Amino acid sequence: MKTKIILLALLFSGITFVFISMNIFQITTGPHGGNIKQVDDFNIEMKIPHPDFYAYLLNKQCKPINNKGVSGEIRFFFPDSTSLDIPLQPYEEDGFRMESSVLDYYSYRVTFHAFGKFISAKFENENAIARKK
Repeated sequence: MKTKIILLALLFSGITFVFISMNIFQITTGPHGGNIKQVDDFNIEMKIPHPDFYAYLLNKQCKPINNKGVSGEIRFFFPDSTSLDIPLQPYEEDGFRMESSVLDYYSYRVTFHAFGKFISAKFENENAIARKK
């Protein structure tokens, strides 16, 4: 019986080590405390303390990228199939900020224009998902 427990513990440890070494577990909280989504060689971090939206462009290692020469916008998607685009304003050295009273959106897409390409990710409105359930 003791041998079975030891073998199961070793098997579990081995499987855990394989998953960690394969980098299967994705970081979901960014350096500014927001939610992140991976996009190619970048990550986008969003933090939303109402009524502000903060957006950050991060490198692959989740380190903030300076906002100089970078622009961004948020497109809100509403239940009636309409959308609204609002530009992001630079905030400090590595972020973007937008103040908005928009509440009834189901999702939004953050798009940065940096390094000659568009970097974009879609986020769900967690409050709308909670109200729907």
